[in-house]
Amino acid sequence: MADRVGVGRAAAYEWLHRFNAEGLKGLTDHPRPGRPHTYTAEHRAEVVAAALTRPDDHGLPFASWTLDRLQAYLAEHTGIGIKRTRIDEILIAEGLRWRK
Repeated sequence: MADRVGVGRAAAYEWLHRFNAEGLKGLTDHPRPGRPHTYTAEHRAEVVAAALTRPDDHGLPFASWTLDRLQAYLAEHTGIGIKRTRIDEILIAEGLRWRK
């Protein structure tokens, strides 16, 4: 069975034991260890909301956002200190394409 689903024998036994112990619920992924998210869901929502608004709606002297401008706006107006690379990752994860 392990070969058929493309996992190792140990993994197949682990899934079998989880299914026997928990039923179908045992087949979902369990939380994994690791560092928690740095930014909350609310922070990510604020990043997306800001990116979807026009800068001139906020009284800013430019017509479109860049990652640098968005980073500065978020730091100044929402208090979210976030790197531009993380802003880019959040927007891509939300299905928004950023122009270069």
